[in-house]
Amino acid sequence: MFNRLIVLPILITSILMLHAAQAGGGDDIASVMQTFNGLENAIESGDLESLMSFYHHEVVIYPPAKSAIVGTAENRRRFVSRLDKFNYEVIQTADELKIHGDIAHLIGRFRIEGHAKSGEDNVIAIGRHLLLFKRSSRGDWKVYRDIYQKLPASDPLSKKDVE
Repeated sequence: MFNRLIVLPILITSILMLHAAQAGGGDDIASVMQTFNGLENAIESGDLESLMSFYHHEVVIYPPAKSAIVGTAENRRRFVSRLDKFNYEVIQTADELKIHGDIAHLIGRFRIEGHAKSGEDNVIAIGRHLLLFKRSSRGDWKVYRDIYQKLPASDPLSKKDVE
């Protein structure tokens, strides 16, 4: 009898804590989506400082067939050269989003059109990406890892509307 009196409050507390964690998951998902959408807006507006604010200070980007881009300084250099040359239109989807404690993963598709500011050819990149977000010490979510794959024009995804 004594053991049941101890176990019952522990069980009830555990159930309540699990429910609270699950209820809070929606807030985390909304916060990750806010970061994801903020990235898109910052790229389209060409706002470098806003764009950089969405990245974790330990960011690593894995572009296809190229060396990894490691850290804030390299990531900034990458965007400075791109934003200097192009105005962008971005369409992204979030096909899967899961929270794992202080890490979240998002799998989606993208279409990025770069319209040359002068003399360059326009560019279009269509593909899939896996983004890992990490919760910062302030509680917001930052892009921690960005792994993406450009798709060739022959890929069926390239022919589909990604909206």
